[in-house]
Formats: sequence, structure tokens, C-alpha cells
Amino acid sequence: MASAPEQGDGRRTRWAEHNSERRKLIVDAAIAETEAGPPGALVHLQQIAERAGLNRTVIYRYFDERADLDRAVRRAVLQQLGAEIEPVVSLSGTIEDVIHRIVGTYIRWTVAHPALHRLVERDLVGVTAPGGTDSAVWIGSQVEGLLAVGAAVLGMELSEDDAVSLDPLAFALIGAVVGATRRWLGREKREPSVEVFAERMSESVWYIIDGHARRMGGRLDPKADLSALLRGNAG
Repeated sequence: MASAPEQGDGRRTRWAEHNSERRKLIVDAAIAETEAGPPGALVHLQQIAERAGLNRTVIYRYFDERADLDRAVRRAVLQQLGAEIEPVVSLSGTIEDVIHRIVGTYIRWTVAHPALHRLVERDLVGVTAPGGTDSAVWIGSQVEGLLAVGAAVLGMELSEDDAVSLDPLAFALIGAVVGATRRWLGREKREPSVEVFAERMSESVWYIIDGHARRMGGRLDPKADLSALLRGNAG
């Protein structure tokens, strides 16, 4: 027979699981309601409750306030975007390939989820609460890492100022693509095509990276194989 402490632990575990399941149900409902409307549309708590099959007041058993729910929704959306981007963040192929894979994946996701993109734009460019959400920080850190790889490929030792500039530079690159994509998504007639727009954005990212490399006296070949360059640099 289970002791009282063991029974208490079991109840706490079941409650934690129930709480987590309900929070997910509510967050999923909020995301579905957001996607059902136009980008930027206000989603009311009653809409979320109805889609989740819950009473409106029940939502506040699982979230402290509306802002708490909104943060959880944005975090879930960014995790979704991060899951799309993570598989394409690798050093396989050319520098050009790496940029095109990441930018193209992001833009195609925004086309599929324009309302969700509008919801998390500010998180992506690092202008929400200090530190941002885990997924937004992860995306920024991946871009920062790629910039550091570029410096390593050139055999450069970054100055202290250049090293500490990588983080804001990464978010500057992200912000440029996010802002341009929002403008493009919002056009009455969405032109150019997804493929052409992704190509132009990829080129723009390359020009910025190439410009910084040249400022430091380096030359990057966009068609050079990254893995081979890194192996050569390590040798």
C-alpha cells in the first residue's frame, strides 16, 4: 500500500500532467484562431475558449493573465518556426547554399502562416522582453554562429569589438529579412514570386556578410564548399 507522501507525489504528478495538457489545448486553440483570421487581427479570449471547448473563466486557471497566455502562444509559434529551420542549419554545401536554405525555409513558412508570422515578428528581431524567447534566441544564435564560421573560414581573429558585434549583427540580418518579408506578404498583389523574393533576400544577406568580410580584409567565395574550407582551415 502506498504511503501518504507517495500518494501525494502521484497526485501532484497527475495534476502537473493535466495542467500541461490543458495549457497546450488552450495554446493550440489560440494558434488556430490566429490562423483563421487575417494577419494582425485581435483574437478574443472567448474565441479561444470556444475553440478549446472550455468556459472562458477556466483559461485563467492555467494562465496568470492574458499576457501570460500571449507569451505562451508566441513561444509555441517560434518553436514551430525553429523546428522548420533547424534541419536546414548545417554547413553542408556552399556558403550560398547555406544562406538560401535558411532564408528560403523561413520565407516559405511565412507564406504558409502569415498571421503567425505577424504575431512573432517582434520576437524574431529581438525587441520583446530582454533575452527574448528561447526559440528566437536560438535562431539568432544560429545566425551568429554562421557569421563566426565565416570569420574562421577566412582565418581571421576577430577584434573584441567585432566579436561582441556578432550578436546585434545577427539580429540586424534577421530584422532586415523579417521587415522585407512583412512588406512583401502585405502587398495586395504579392510580387515577385516566392522563389524570386527568397533569391533576392538571400542575395541581400550575402552582400552584408561579404561587405563585413571585405572590411576586415577577407574575401569569401559564395560558391566555395564550406566543409572543405573548414577542413582546410583546420589543417
